[in-house]
Amino acid sequence: MIKCWKSTAIFAVFFLHKFSFLLHRFVMLTKNSIIMKKIKFGFFLLVLTLVIFACNRNNDETTGEKEATKVSKLKTAQTNRLGENVKVESISENLFMYGAKSYTVSNDKITFETYRDFNVDDKVGNLSTYDFKIEENKVSLGTKYITLDDKNVVLKTENNLFVIDENLNFSSLDLESRLLLIIFTELNSSEKGKDSYNNHVNRIYTGGGGCSWINTYYVTGWGYTPGAASADYNWNLSHGALPGGKSCTALGGAHMVENEIELFIVTVHWFQQNRAFCCL
Repeated sequence: MIKCWKSTAIFAVFFLHKFSFLLHRFVMLTKNSIIMKKIKFGFFLLVLTLVIFACNRNNDETTGEKEATKVSKLKTAQTNRLGENVKVESISENLFMYGAKSYTVSNDKITFETYRDFNVDDKVGNLSTYDFKIEENKVSLGTKYITLDDKNVVLKTENNLFVIDENLNFSSLDLESRLLLIIFTELNSSEKGKDSYNNHVNRIYTGGGGCSWINTYYVTGWGYTPGAASADYNWNLSHGALPGGKSCTALGGAHMVENEIELFIVTVHWFQQNRAFCCL
C-alpha cells in the first residue's frame, strides 16, 4: 500500500509538472491567469482522485490474495489427516492418564484400546466406550464437536460455542468437551511429549511405588496459561476431586503439561497441571 502511494505520487508530480509547463504556455497566449489557476486546481483534484482509486484497488487485490492464501493453507490443514486403518501407539500423557493404550483411525471413527477405566477429577469412564467421529478437520461426539473455524479452534456443545483462547473458562467444560479437546489436540500436534504405553507405565511405576491401576486417581487443572492451570488444579484438589473415605498419597509431584494445537497458520496453546494419587 505504501509503495503504491509513493510510486503513484511520483508519477503524479512528474505529470503535473509537465502539464503545468504546457498550461503556462497556453495561458501566456491567452493572457488569463485566472483560467490557469482554475485549470490547475481542477487537474490536481483529478490526479488525486486517480491516485486514491489506483491504490485502493491495489490494496483490495493484495488483501484478496492474502485471504486466498489463508483459505488455501486451511484447506491443506484440513486434509492433513491420518489415513484409514492407522493404529497409533505413541500417545500423549493426557491420553495415557485417561486410560488409553493406543488408538486407531478407521472409517471416519477413532477407537481406543484401553488398559483401564479412567478416574480423573472424580470422573469415571472408559475411552473405548465412546463413539468419536472424525470428518475433515472436525472431531465429534454425539452433537458436540470441535473444529477449526477460520483462525480459531471452536468447541460446540448443545448450548454453547467455546473459542479456545485466553477468554475461555476451562472449568465450564464438561467431561465430553474435555475429551474432545484432548483428542483434537492429539491429532493436531507434534510428537513432542508423546511416548509408548510401556514407557508411560515405567515412569508411573518408578515414581508410584507400585500402586495398582484400580487405586490410581488423577487430579488435573486446566487453563490457557500455566498460572491458570495451577490455580484450577488447587481448586479441584480442595473441592472433592479425590474419592472421599479413602487415604490418598501423591505419586510424585504435580506435572505441568503444555498442549499445542498446530494447524499451519493457527497455533493454540493451553496447559494442564496433572498429579497422580494412590487412594486406598
